[in-house]
Amino acid sequence: MAGVFLPAYILLQRGFDQIGISWNLIINDPQQRQHIFMATLLVVAGTAEIAVRAKTVQGRLWKFVAPGALLVIGVTLLFHTQYGTPEAVAESMRKHHYQGASVILVALFSWGKLLAKSDERLLLV
Repeated sequence: MAGVFLPAYILLQRGFDQIGISWNLIINDPQQRQHIFMATLLVVAGTAEIAVRAKTVQGRLWKFVAPGALLVIGVTLLFHTQYGTPEAVAESMRKHHYQGASVILVALFSWGKLLAKSDERLLLV
């Protein structure tokens, strides 16, 4: 849901009558492009996860799509463009680094679970 609502928020934050201005901001601003990129990956991850759980798609490879998308999002957060005063940039970078590291860990643990032969064996290691 975040992958759907984030672009909608960015596009509509100035109001319906300013969608053109918002679109130009998205296209020309590296920070907003990264937001749209991460939102797209969230939609891909969510769609893949729903398809796997609903058994719409078959094959073990599909189970790796969501963690893979999360891994890319985590790395993007580590290098996310920031604006503002040096202090504001430093604060924002620190928060984004924590977020990125957390998302990367979730992706790696998800992959680890998928690669383990069974959940019980993973708990014994």
